[in-house]
Amino acid sequence: MSIAMPFSPALVHAHESDSVDRKVDASSPEKIVHDIGAFANTHGGHVIVGMADDGEVVGVGDFQKAEAAIVQSVVSRTDPQLVPTILSYLHASGKELLIVEVNYFEGAEPLKIRVKDAWKVYERVGSVSLVVDDDRLEQMRRERRGTDTLDQAGAAVGMDALDQALIAEMFASVGLAVDEALLQSSEVARTINGKLTPSNAGLLLFGYAPQTVFQDAYMRCGRYSGTSKTHRTADRDLTQQPLLRVIDGAERFLAEHTGEIDVALRGMQQQSIPHYSPDVVRELLVNAIAHADYSQQAVFSLQIFSDRLELTSPGRFPYGITEEQVRNGVSRPRNRAIVTVLRRLRYVEQSGRVWDKARQANAEHGYPLPRWREVGLNVRVTVPVHPAVHGHTDEAVASAAAGGPRIEPARVRTRKEPSARAAQIRSVLADGEKTVAAVASAIGVSERQARRLLTQMSDSGLVRQGDGANGDRRFGLSAAVDART
Repeated sequence: MSIAMPFSPALVHAHESDSVDRKVDASSPEKIVHDIGAFANTHGGHVIVGMADDGEVVGVGDFQKAEAAIVQSVVSRTDPQLVPTILSYLHASGKELLIVEVNYFEGAEPLKIRVKDAWKVYERVGSVSLVVDDDRLEQMRRERRGTDTLDQAGAAVGMDALDQALIAEMFASVGLAVDEALLQSSEVARTINGKLTPSNAGLLLFGYAPQTVFQDAYMRCGRYSGTSKTHRTADRDLTQQPLLRVIDGAERFLAEHTGEIDVALRGMQQQSIPHYSPDVVRELLVNAIAHADYSQQAVFSLQIFSDRLELTSPGRFPYGITEEQVRNGVSRPRNRAIVTVLRRLRYVEQSGRVWDKARQANAEHGYPLPRWREVGLNVRVTVPVHPAVHGHTDEAVASAAAGGPRIEPARVRTRKEPSARAAQIRSVLADGEKTVAAVASAIGVSERQARRLLTQMSDSGLVRQGDGANGDRRFGLSAAVDART
């Protein structure tokens, strides 16, 4: 079975990439087979024969001879045996090009290529086709078989390696009481020789120090004053804490180092909105945790520039998945165990949700859409800042012309001033402590969002945590706020 990778004439003008390769001629068909194998094992792609690396169109002198040489080489050098799809394309210059259309090869084992007397597996990284090593090959097999190492028992540690209070709090927020059956069905733990043992997924999401098992399972945050990394104004490493806490920590870093802007939406009163959509950013953070390749030696990264934020996570797109498919809601979870936990906790509800939320934020508030791309063995998503932040009225008008809201930039303010939500919460707490559920009901948001806001305000000293545990914890105004009011 394969995933179609249809040819488009626009590809002729594209640079070499993880889905396009150029060959001047078919005089070395074995090299073409290497690229075919790499595309088949990654996301699919096209080999264009008759073009130089610099884009010069030289054409194929004898199409049938070139086609026969490629077909013979592919059939004799692939396992399982592959019969290539070859197309003829007449360029505007009048020269004929040969196009090899390569679909992503689906199967329990990746496609193998015979190189002399040995069988090798290739994958595409950027514009290069590389032979994979044994560790990478095993990772490819796990993904293709729908299995991963994160549902396996973790290192030789006990359940005390997990933050039990966090587990109870998270499951209480969705109305579930924690017991051994729940922990096992949620992939947080497994029973080994009659003893409940944390899974690798459990250690990552709830472990006090997941880096003891996965040393790069933390996030590096940075804030820069311009559009490059020349001048860093703030940084923070979110380490030695469960990845669920890392999500919250990344959100707090973003809130501390970006601001809000007052905008006027057509047909609505002026309102204050953050530089980046909180809902979209949270979905992107959850996706990064859920789909990362924890076998890679690379950390998560959140970098904030004056015009954008970049979120980078270890691992490429899951095999066979492209950016276009991500935008269309196609999902192929790399870490089944982590997704199981996140789905149980309602962090993950449906495929394609991040793109749906991004389009909704664009339509309602004019937030630009995110862009995904592979950077080496990592995936980076770039989110442009709201166009009104720098007074980009041309972008705002273009948004309105495309059917989005008309945005008139007004006053930009930092998060040091109380946000509208914070003011609402302070008003609700003015007459005494309230539970998270009570605050959520009063201001019209979900309990998860209310808990996040209250945690941020607690970190900033605006509210204090009172008595109670887990989902019953109560919050009240801090002494400093009480004195001011």
